Amino acid sequence: MRKRIFILTLFTFLFSQFVFSQTIDDLSINPVSPGDSDTVQIIATTTFPSSTCEIIDSSITVQNDSVIIDVEHNAGMMPTICNRTDTLTIGTLSPGSYNLSYNLYMPGASSPADTGSLSFSVQNNNQEYPAIDSLKILEDNPTNQDSIHLISSATFPNSDCNMTDFSSNINNDSISAFAYHTAGALPAFCNTVDTINLGVLKAGSYHLFYHLLDSATKDTFDIDTLNFTIQNISGVDNYSKSTQVKIYPNPANETITLNLKKLPSKEYTIALYSGTGKKIRNFTTHKNIVAINTSNLREGIYLVRLTDRNGNQQTHKVIITDSHNQ
Repeated sequence: MRKRIFILTLFTFLFSQFVFSQTIDDLSINPVSPGDSDTVQIIATTTFPSSTCEIIDSSITVQNDSVIIDVEHNAGMMPTICNRTDTLTIGTLSPGSYNLSYNLYMPGASSPADTGSLSFSVQNNNQEYPAIDSLKILEDNPTNQDSIHLISSATFPNSDCNMTDFSSNINNDSISAFAYHTAGALPAFCNTVDTINLGVLKAGSYHLFYHLLDSATKDTFDIDTLNFTIQNISGVDNYSKSTQVKIYPNPANETITLNLKKLPSKEYTIALYSGTGKKIRNFTTHKNIVAINTSNLREGIYLVRLTDRNGNQQTHKVIITDSHNQ
């Protein structure tokens, strides 16, 4: 009887080793947006096919913009799934962008059981002036029928840092964009992400100059550039209002409905973006009438982008109101 129990336990353990492997489930940085005076930590969530699974050895190597972490865990004999969340301290890092590799080893192994990667940036805490962090166009493969949206991220050494005004000038293939922000007096870092509508642009390649300015003094804080291309949709004259999607109600609060009956394609991928460019929903449909629940969305401006099988896209603006405050 005891022999049978031992064999059954051994079989269960071997089966668990076969079915489950040592895996890295999640990697994150603490703090989320570290500065050069912060102590940076890596938080790793891992799963093992047996208990116990504590760390028995680790090493951290920082070389230029690379961080390599090797971690060795114990391989227990208990046939029970073991979940771990470990925090390892990297230390302070110089300002810049880093690529982190996390290697999960088992005792005596020459190669990792699993490898994870993470990219992050370290800010300069001694920054004296507001700076542009990034610029990008929201639309993928934008066309001459899309309303083009520019997403800009900036960091200010003081709070608050709201954008108060925006203007742009288009001269052939050159765009000059001017974003006016407040420069607060509170000694706390302020990060801002702004979505700016550049409108519908002609097909061609564009060079954009983005100016970050003080709304009070009109002084320029920082300047950055961005190159992008607008594609031409063939048969644009025939791509009239009769073939456009209809979205209603707009503004909406509980649900938006998309009427796709007059669109030429029978299959579309629909993506819903927030005003900051975050993708909230993404799905493919063959239906002519599509309803999207918006009751859990915050009040603001959202973008609905449709993509057909050929990659043709169109983007529409939707305003969501808070029905609970009405």
